Amino acid sequence: DLVIRASKVGITVTLWIYLHFTQLQLDSTFCETSEQPVVIVDASDNRIIQVCNKARAQGVDVGLGLGAAAALCQHLQVQPYDCMFEKNKLKEIAHSLYQVTCDISFVSHNGILLRVSNMLNLYQGLEAYWQCIQAVLQRLKVCYSYASGYSPLAARLLAKNKVNLITDDSSMLLHQVKSHALYESDLPSTIGEQLTRVGVHAFEALLNIPMAQLAKRFDAQLVHYVGRLLGQFKEPVNFYQPPESFSRYVELLFEAENTAWLSKPLHTLLH
Repeated sequence: DLVIRASKVGITVTLWIYLHFTQLQLDSTFCETSEQPVVIVDASDNRIIQVCNKARAQGVDVGLGLGAAAALCQHLQVQPYDCMFEKNKLKEIAHSLYQVTCDISFVSHNGILLRVSNMLNLYQGLEAYWQCIQAVLQRLKVCYSYASGYSPLAARLLAKNKVNLITDDSSMLLHQVKSHALYESDLPSTIGEQLTRVGVHAFEALLNIPMAQLAKRFDAQLVHYVGRLLGQFKEPVNFYQPPESFSRYVELLFEAENTAWLSKPLHTLLH
């Protein structure tokens, strides 16, 4: 692999890009032709987790309870959240991205990790590579946030917080990581509470603590997390291999009374 050296942190690491898809189920249900506002609801607590623009225009937003949302929007169309649906759609996105980049990995049900460093020679730089990635995602018409990082964990932290920054500047990326509060990360709540009790609320304070002191004062899980965040500890990544065959479908939120109504979704699938 072509390795980019992050001199500011004193180690040799690989550049990654994380893509976080914020409303993948909603983007994949062809709701643009529905006259009714559409939301995706988490059945476990009846809270809104994905909102179309028509619903948002009437005051409905992510985190709102279903009862409150129905009061704001009279003709609200509700769809239950389907994690497996999103996982399948993520594979379709990866299949499209595989045409322009080779090292793709799934993270959870709504994230894709790209190993960038070994693609930079082919595209003669990060900017041209990122433009190709964006072109594929624009064609798929999905909403996403993104970020680069010198570790998978750092790229994910920045992307999930909608930093939307693609750069190979190690100092800038480290500064972005340090600017975030600990509650914005995937750190277990128990570790977050321990750090808060000793006055550590943000990554800047956490990363200023030497690793040796972290190992003495805190659980090994925190040391491992910081090492992965800085790219000092290797993180196992399983890369995607496209299948020999594929299928595509789109879920319609309306009844098709004649075949002419199918032309637009069929065109989308064929394209």
